[in-house]
Amino acid sequence: MMKMRLIHRMILVIGALIVLLIGVGLIVSACGLIPNFTLIPETETESFYNWKRIIVIACGAFLVLFGGYAMLFPGKLRYRKKDFIVQKGENGDLLISVKALESMVNKCVDMHEEIETKKMAILPGKDGIYVNLKIAIANNVSIPLASSSIQKQIKQYVMASSGVQVLDVNVAVDGTKGEVGSASNPYTVVQEVKGPEKTVEEEKNEEKKLPHMRVFSREEEPAMVPVAQEPAVEAAQEAVNGARQAAETLDQAVEKVQGAAEEALDKAAEAGEKAVDVAEEIAKSVSEV
Repeated sequence: MMKMRLIHRMILVIGALIVLLIGVGLIVSACGLIPNFTLIPETETESFYNWKRIIVIACGAFLVLFGGYAMLFPGKLRYRKKDFIVQKGENGDLLISVKALESMVNKCVDMHEEIETKKMAILPGKDGIYVNLKIAIANNVSIPLASSSIQKQIKQYVMASSGVQVLDVNVAVDGTKGEVGSASNPYTVVQEVKGPEKTVEEEKNEEKKLPHMRVFSREEEPAMVPVAQEPAVEAAQEAVNGARQAAETLDQAVEKVQGAAEEALDKAAEAGEKAVDVAEEIAKSVSEV
């Protein structure tokens, strides 16, 4: 839609005002409201409201209506412009209707079973749009979590689908509806399970207690004595037996190593003695020579 310049609006308004004044002048003159001023001369043979005067009055009424419409025309252009969001691009302007954007927002809201739209308004801004939502939310969901989720989803979906930036998503919770039946809903608030109700006799005994006993008393709880389980005992005994067997095996291995070491030392000593004897014999033979 082409934007109307200020000078064009002024010319249109001035022309409409002139046409409006001319129409009013024709009606006033034809009706004889101004003395000694008439566009239609009176004759004795014709009546005052003859066909000439009726034509002049009709023309004046038409000019009045046309002038009034021409004066309101710039306002109608501004009003129609609000029905579209203008996106400026390299190849020209892109106009996206507000209804299309509302359908995108409704699609996001319909994906949340815990939220119901009551009223919606999309307002154009300088660099994007503002979305105002009035919703009803289920009783058993977290309002901050559900509202934050729908705000983020609307911003991302509208931006990805239309290219229009959503500046703010204002959410007003104006009521509640029934509970969400799906247990897999991530925003469901789990209610605490109440303990067993007190019997009539317990309530009477509670009333008989003194005030300080009611305040500082504590309910008696049964002592819980841990009972050792037979499988655990058997497993412990098996572990002890295994440790003993491992120790015995280690002792046997140490004894074997010690025995082997003693045998090696004995053999080494014998070899040393033999070497000494051989050396002595060699020395004797050399001395005799």
